[in-house]
Amino acid sequence: PGSIDEITGGHIFGTLTVGSQLQTNNVTFGNNSKLRIMLDAKGNHDRLTVYGVLSLDTPNDYLEIIVPEDAKPSTYVLVSASGGITGTFDNIEMPVSGVSLDYTDDTVELTVHSPGTVIIIQ
Repeated sequence: PGSIDEITGGHIFGTLTVGSQLQTNNVTFGNNSKLRIMLDAKGNHDRLTVYGVLSLDTPNDYLEIIVPEDAKPSTYVLVSASGGITGTFDNIEMPVSGVSLDYTDDTVELTVHSPGTVIIIQ
């Protein structure tokens, strides 16, 4: 979802919307399909919105999440599907620490956790 700004070369965050409230469209990720989501330090992020069912039931689908080290701690809805989500992404590429990925009946959410606090006592 998003594009590259030809002037600055930077990522332009966006929402890819399939269907509308008046027209339901379903989305099925095929074998080896990949969704790439980027997040920035200000909390901007890409998003997939489906007015219908999102099927992740086929094998070998991928979710790549690019999160900067200084990402704003929060929960981000990366994917939403008004008709629900079946299955999960088989392969997930994201930072190993500081984030968690959760599925609900109709969303895929990324939580960026606050960095730990270190207390030094002298």
